[in-house]
Amino acid sequence: MIQAARSGKQNIIEGNADINTSVEMGIKLINIAKASFKELLADYEDFLRVNMYEQWCATSDKYIAMRKMGRDGDNSKILEVAKTPA
Repeated sequence: MIQAARSGKQNIIEGNADINTSVEMGIKLINIAKASFKELLADYEDFLRVNMYEQWCATSDKYIAMRKMGRDGDNSKILEVAKTPA
């Protein structure tokens, strides 16, 4: 998971830098980054499924509360909300 995240980030950086000299190479690196992030998403979904955690939809109360806490910097309660039963 860590490698997919790092690879995606690095390919975006390199793709944006290369796009000024070679559009084809820049697009290729950005597409590789997209693939890395899709792999990372699949890894996270597998983690949730294997550990029997609920995957929240974007309209769930938990999801909305978690996003608000992240924006507000209220990290003390994030795990508490994440661990409450569905």
